Amino acid sequence: MSGILTQPPAPESRPAGRLEHLAGAPTVLELPTDRPHPPEASFRGAAAGLRLSRALTGSLRDLGRSGGATLFMTALAGFELLLHRYTGQTDLLVGIPAVEDTLVVRGRLDGDPTVLSLLERVRAEVLEAFAHPDLPFDRLVEELAPVRSPSRSPLVQAIFTLVELPFDVAGTKFELGLFLTDSADGLAGTLEYATDLFDPATASRMLGHFERLLAGMAAAPERPISELELLSAAEGQQLFLEWNDSMAGEAQGNVPGWFAARAREHPGALALEAGDERLTYGELDARTNWLAHRLRSLGVGREVLVGVCLERTADLAVSLLAVLKAGGACLPLDPTHPKERLAYVLEDSGAAVLISQRWLIEGLPCEGRSLLLLAEQAEELAGESAADPGVEIRPSDLAYVIYTSGSTGRPKGVQVEHGNLSNVLRSSRLAFGFEASDVMPALAPFSFDIFLFELLNPLVVGGTSLLVSLEGGPDLGLLAGLLGRVTRLHAVPA
Repeated sequence: MSGILTQPPAPESRPAGRLEHLAGAPTVLELPTDRPHPPEASFRGAAAGLRLSRALTGSLRDLGRSGGATLFMTALAGFELLLHRYTGQTDLLVGIPAVEDTLVVRGRLDGDPTVLSLLERVRAEVLEAFAHPDLPFDRLVEELAPVRSPSRSPLVQAIFTLVELPFDVAGTKFELGLFLTDSADGLAGTLEYATDLFDPATASRMLGHFERLLAGMAAAPERPISELELLSAAEGQQLFLEWNDSMAGEAQGNVPGWFAARAREHPGALALEAGDERLTYGELDARTNWLAHRLRSLGVGREVLVGVCLERTADLAVSLLAVLKAGGACLPLDPTHPKERLAYVLEDSGAAVLISQRWLIEGLPCEGRSLLLLAEQAEELAGESAADPGVEIRPSDLAYVIYTSGSTGRPKGVQVEHGNLSNVLRSSRLAFGFEASDVMPALAPFSFDIFLFELLNPLVVGGTSLLVSLEGGPDLGLLAGLLGRVTRLHAVPA
């Protein structure tokens, strides 16, 4: 293998600083594979080919120049973005073959940077790596002490480089290796992959995704990386249409539509129990429509975030469904959480509307937000229309935002679209056979999105959802009593 095309001069190295720079980085790249890792890697490899057009290669050069980066750095940014989209990791390590050793660069994609911002990060990381040529890979492994496994290469499982001459691949020490060459006709190269883990079709699909990400980067340098398209039009069609055709004519449905259909079909069937409250589908549908119309009057619609801070009563289910029916996105706020966390989530999310009760919002930043206090406004809300608001909901519309636990710092909001939520519910219906005769308790805290799995799975098929109180911790006596009625139970073993 020839050396890398663009290699900056190495200033005086500082090994200790380099080790500190890499300390704490994840040493396992959680790539989705076609097969589980074998007990011991065979190192058998194959390769899939790639050729980028002269026009795209030129656009990538221009992108690099605008960010003070080389073509090598620009392509590496695209590779890191590909790995990020496949793994979900915002902190990852990539190896760069150099002379007779492997350098390690740390990819940082946290904060949803723009393309140009990512390019600046990659440029800095590459210069940092090349500034320490006397810190060999073996010493890095020794000093950073990653967990060793005979099924994975230590420290890095993916490598990238831009070489002067193409070469044949017979075996591989890594799970993935992208090797590009530059020519007058444009960038070309191969994706080397471990045949223990990946099929040829998977490798070819990865290269297609890599090319689309590069094209998106070149076309829109100011866009956040999360907005760059990964799937081709054909893949999107397959994902959202063909794979869901088995759902008996409801492949294009969504939660509000499915629930409304069940309410029309069986208005007298029991939909929800929450403590002493029992609501039929007709009653639950009417209450959600009242609230949905009020939300629409407050400006709630596509991409508008609505905070919901309520105890585990029927109002909680009503509010969640109403936000979705109004076309908005739900922001769950668990009133058992510390006020400081709730205040941070409200401020950070920018929620425009808050649904709650007066005794739950004391100390929360409510100024500048529309408030709906359900206990105080119940009669007023009952004067709204009971008809479905008829809002068009697209798969790409935002359904809800869940904030992480914050174990790595401040909590971060994870955005989930209607298409994602619908696919989960369709898949669970296929896998577990949910039907109208089912009764299922919702035991998860409201702040976890698994709560939606438990609450909504019965409601979209005409079954009964039991909203169980968690006050003071799970009531095992109550749960034992419910087991005589429920047909489905989703819970952790404890």
